[in-house]
Amino acid sequence: MDRNGANALIERFVELWNAHDVEGIADLYANSATVRDAANPDKVASGRDGTIARTRMILDGFFDARLELLTRLTDGDLLATKAIHRTHDGEFLGVPGTGQPTENIGASILRVGSDGKIATETAYWDRASFLRQTGVLPAVAEGAASS
Repeated sequence: MDRNGANALIERFVELWNAHDVEGIADLYANSATVRDAANPDKVASGRDGTIARTRMILDGFFDARLELLTRLTDGDLLATKAIHRTHDGEFLGVPGTGQPTENIGASILRVGSDGKIATETAYWDRASFLRQTGVLPAVAEGAASS
């Protein structure tokens, strides 16, 4: 995939995500796509149904979920993005909605197939930070990170 095609795919993904268009997002993935979450490695979303279920799970936890694209890198069929979403409204990973403002920065590495659709994705995000922001885990003591 050339750089223009990769950028268009990323822009379309962000547009559909911010519109909460689950079906549109699923259309960006190949029918045999796999999506892995590094914070939850035992769960792999596979195919269209898996992609839809994973997307709904995230959007159900963050009703006002909006992706803000911070970084994008492209290299042939590989894409990397760094994005942020905020405010934990609904249940997410077993944590009931808190309404707490959150700032969850994550990165995804995607491989695009010859059909121009996402074939694989691995998402990386800081689960502990999310759990601290929602009060499930205690805050890190000031100065602890620098020692």
